[in-house]
Amino acid sequence: MTHPFLLSLVQTKLASHLPFIIVTTTNVNQYRLMGFWKEVVDALFFLKARFSLEYLFSVSRKCLSHALVEEFFPLPIYRSMFSDSPGQDVLKRVKKMCVSPSAKTFF
Repeated sequence: MTHPFLLSLVQTKLASHLPFIIVTTTNVNQYRLMGFWKEVVDALFFLKARFSLEYLFSVSRKCLSHALVEEFFPLPIYRSMFSDSPGQDVLKRVKKMCVSPSAKTFF
């Protein structure tokens, strides 16, 4: 941040909640966070639990969103077993079966 007012606002609001990121020499009062600031702190704790701070501060936004998608939506087991060899995808094999389309459901 370049604006001094915004920088001091962030430091006073978040210094007591994020001591591992914001270092201050003044005695900071503990404010109750609400709204946007609470979401910022919760998001940082969420990301810190899954990734290292070194990774979070060095990765781009695009790579971080890709890593989050991979972590929360991994490749399903029925696809990961057959993904190494070509033509072994379960969904493609079911699609080629001589069965009526109404019976080809996994649900």
